[in-house]
Amino acid sequence: MTYRTLLRIKVVQLLYAFESKNEKSLSVAENELIKSIQKTTDLYYHILNLSVYITKYAEECIEAAKNKFRPTKAEQFPNTKFVDNLFVKQLKQNANFLENVKSLSVSWNENPEVIKSIYTKIQQSSFYLDYMSSPENDFKEDKMLWKAIFEKIVSDNELLDEALEEQCIYWVDDLELVLSFIVKMIKHLNGDATGTLLPKMCKEDDIDFAKELFADVVLNKNDYRDLISRLSQHWEPERIAFMDIIIMLIAISEMVKFPTIPINVTINEYIEISKIYSTEKSHSFINGILDKAVVVLKSENKLLKVETFKM
Repeated sequence: MTYRTLLRIKVVQLLYAFESKNEKSLSVAENELIKSIQKTTDLYYHILNLSVYITKYAEECIEAAKNKFRPTKAEQFPNTKFVDNLFVKQLKQNANFLENVKSLSVSWNENPEVIKSIYTKIQQSSFYLDYMSSPENDFKEDKMLWKAIFEKIVSDNELLDEALEEQCIYWVDDLELVLSFIVKMIKHLNGDATGTLLPKMCKEDDIDFAKELFADVVLNKNDYRDLISRLSQHWEPERIAFMDIIIMLIAISEMVKFPTIPINVTINEYIEISKIYSTEKSHSFINGILDKAVVVLKSENKLLKVETFKM
């Protein structure tokens, strides 16, 4: 999943709210879009920062065990492989990560029970036990441990969900998307001496893409809706889900407005979005209508694509 996918989803969510509330102010809606994108970017760094806090908590547990009145041999000479994890060390030295975490208005210091809960589940997992018993000690193994933690443990934690909902009402819905970005980022990290920079989540051209897409569909929605009506004339209007219409409006807008984005990329993106946000059969219906829309738009010279560009 790409960052552009997230932006498309944000446009879908905003247009749905815009149309449902019969909102009239485009500028107000665009500000909401930018705010929503920034909130999701904040969530990305906030969730990634869990790795730092969990490592710190693990270090504190080790020190507490050492300082017991009668520590066991294992407590006196602990296995520090987890707290010495190279992925986390690289993260703590990354300027981009540190800058974004510093700007957050929330901290995991406010939710120690979340940190403890996740760490306990990590210790109970088979992949953690395998990791701790392995003689290997390299960056790849270390980053793959955290990939598994984000995929299998962070993604399914009720205390985390509750904390995120208290911090921002939109964050629980965005968690799955953000975790997919984190996992993808971890896959591509390497352990070179300078440290691989984390991706900047909120690039200016991406923001412009989202704003232009939203503005175009709002300004031209009547034309796009007429096209959808013509192509779905054998369907009773009340049987077409409102979300399906929203998704198709945006897909058509993107095909017309952005000539450098291949048609198949646009259609596939919105079909996948429909699988998340609409009915079980919506993706087939949307696929059929968009395929027909491509034929009509091409015949009317409204679909001029630059086919050499790849997303």
